[in-house]
Amino acid sequence: METYRKAKGLETLLALCLSERAETYHHWKVFTDRNNGVCILFHRTKLRDAMKKSKVNLRRMSYLTFSELDAETIPTARLPYLKRFAFKDEGEVRAVYENAKKEAELKKVPIDLGVIEGISLNPWMAKPVADSIIAIIEQMTPNLPFEITRSNLIESRVWRKFAEKYPEQS
Repeated sequence: METYRKAKGLETLLALCLSERAETYHHWKVFTDRNNGVCILFHRTKLRDAMKKSKVNLRRMSYLTFSELDAETIPTARLPYLKRFAFKDEGEVRAVYENAKKEAELKKVPIDLGVIEGISLNPWMAKPVADSIIAIIEQMTPNLPFEITRSNLIESRVWRKFAEKYPEQS
């Protein structure tokens, strides 16, 4: 990103990293602390439209091997959307805002709540804490067009039901 900022002579270069991948253990362990963090699921086209209105480019990342790194053939414009192949599992989509002038270090993008499909709280968050957070949000914003839940990634009823079919040996 710094290489791109310098090559384009930008004073402001901001990025937001998102993922197209379904929820994984990896996401919760790498991108949050032990018991905090949320996963916000967006309607893709609505999010893209909101970003576009705010002059924010939203593109999928390309993951390159070392042998594919060739400054002669890779245009400068692709630099914000390139990552090493080792990060491919992230399935990242990056929102990039750039300006030749200096701006605040935060770009506000107005989005309607209809852009959000759902919110999932960290699976390691204590259930009473999660329930309390959900209740507060629902009280502050009645008639939400989406559901807020605590992730069941580590407490899947379906998985436990499956496991219960195997008898213990003594």
